[in-house]
Amino acid sequence: IDFITINSTDFIIEYTSDPTKAHVIVNRELNAKAHADYDLTAIAYNESGTDDAKVLIHVDDISTEAPLMQPLLTAVDENSPANTLVGSVNFKTTGDSRIDGNSIKLYEEDGVTPHSGPFIASFNPITELINIYVKPGYDPDKLDYELVKQYSLKVEASNQAGSAKCCVFIRINDVDEDAPIFISDEPVTKIIPENESHVGHFAATDATLPVHFTIAGGEDADKFIVTQVDNQSFDLDFNASAFVDGAPDFESQTDHDGNNEYIVNVKGTDSTSQHYNKTIAYHVNIKNVVEDIPVIAPKSYAIDPYATPVATIVLTNEPLDGEVTYAIIKATDSSGNDATGLFHVRSSKSNLIERSSSLTPGETYLIQVSASTDAGTGIGFIQVHIN
Repeated sequence: IDFITINSTDFIIEYTSDPTKAHVIVNRELNAKAHADYDLTAIAYNESGTDDAKVLIHVDDISTEAPLMQPLLTAVDENSPANTLVGSVNFKTTGDSRIDGNSIKLYEEDGVTPHSGPFIASFNPITELINIYVKPGYDPDKLDYELVKQYSLKVEASNQAGSAKCCVFIRINDVDEDAPIFISDEPVTKIIPENESHVGHFAATDATLPVHFTIAGGEDADKFIVTQVDNQSFDLDFNASAFVDGAPDFESQTDHDGNNEYIVNVKGTDSTSQHYNKTIAYHVNIKNVVEDIPVIAPKSYAIDPYATPVATIVLTNEPLDGEVTYAIIKATDSSGNDATGLFHVRSSKSNLIERSSSLTPGETYLIQVSASTDAGTGIGFIQVHIN
């Protein structure tokens, strides 16, 4: 190649040691606003002739002003974990200039001393925002309202034209740092009859609602379910799928140690960013209940006029597994006259019938009695003859 030309006075050709290459060099200061795109032709000459090639050049509009940033006033909860986004700084630049991501620095209020506290600043090239975060690895307990209530900092950013700083004010929010308080004794002990699935309704208080309730272990945790009722209470029930008949059976206990005491832990967690929580144990004892209706045996007694007791209520299906309550329904004499007032049971738990007043010799009384359990009531008759 003898020589190369280019059709612009803004650029010149610079030859290199490689005879097959040449550089296009800026010949004078360029102004992107006046002329941003060049469509040029380079022509190469030698003894055999010429050849040309297109040369397309775009001139970036470089800012002549440092970034213009808006001060940031923001807040973050105390004890917030590392990498929590605290706030974002907006900025403006002119032309095609961009923030240099490596130039972002965070200083103390004097704008000189590097910030060594709980925050860092970084540039997001996608959103083009300068984000302030809680520093990775920072101990959340040190971000404490009771220690420092506000931070006054400065953030610095640079572009091709220079650097700028703006103020960052971060207020530390005072938050509830107490775990929920359950409204019950600890641990909770409940006694419920066998064949029932509902254990009870329970609640907790906390300054930051709602409180969320979950099962958190316990020897028999798989036997229970927790249902959130409102923002501070829950229902505790047995899990029907864990039992053959949908609820605990006293005679076929399935608790962890076979003593009809089921144990579960329930955790209440508040709604603060730190999720403070409290766990308490629930001990649910299963009460044996009578599952058969009492059957009263018909009986006849012959007694002296002043004898007491006059009769005994006898059950054919004794012993019943549970308490039985006895009562006199009605009594009549041999003529059908009401004689209920002549008799009474010694007590509601006693099967002994006593006279309330003197009885007529030679008379026969028919006494209708009842025996009741949780399963139902049986009715029978007893005949008493007075000698």
